[in-house]
Amino acid sequence: MPDERGAASLTLDGDFIHAYGLFQAPAPANKAVRDNQETWLLGDVFELFFSYPDREDYYEFHSTPEGKRLQLHIQDHRAFRTIPHEQKICELGLMVKNHIDHEKKLWFSELIIPLNGHLADGAHFAFARYSYQNGVPEISSYPEFPETIHAPCLWPEIKINERKKSCS
Repeated sequence: MPDERGAASLTLDGDFIHAYGLFQAPAPANKAVRDNQETWLLGDVFELFFSYPDREDYYEFHSTPEGKRLQLHIQDHRAFRTIPHEQKICELGLMVKNHIDHEKKLWFSELIIPLNGHLADGAHFAFARYSYQNGVPEISSYPEFPETIHAPCLWPEIKINERKKSCS
């Protein structure tokens, strides 16, 4: 169990995915000075992984406590480590909102991703958090992974609830 607890959720709102994270964090910080840096190496990060149904590629989105963004498009999970960072960077319109409550030692982060007209039913997702509160990264995720979170076949599936019409 992580030293600092957290929770994350995912909602679909019209044409947007919203990923929410709330984490215990005495002093959340990241050294990234611009978007699309290797944020997981530079400090605290909230991450969303997302894949469309029946596709090998997937997306990875990050937010730092300071609001720096990272957007990656990874063509193949089996080769993600061999693809240079710069070749994975993409621009999908990720928006981030962050709030840090220093008194309560909480970090709230929201990632907002446009779906661009693509329905997400049957898509897969996962969350990760890098916490550097003790000087070394503590990585937590949902779901938990035996080796790496870069395993889309193990991610939960998104099911869109459809309201059934009734006749009376």
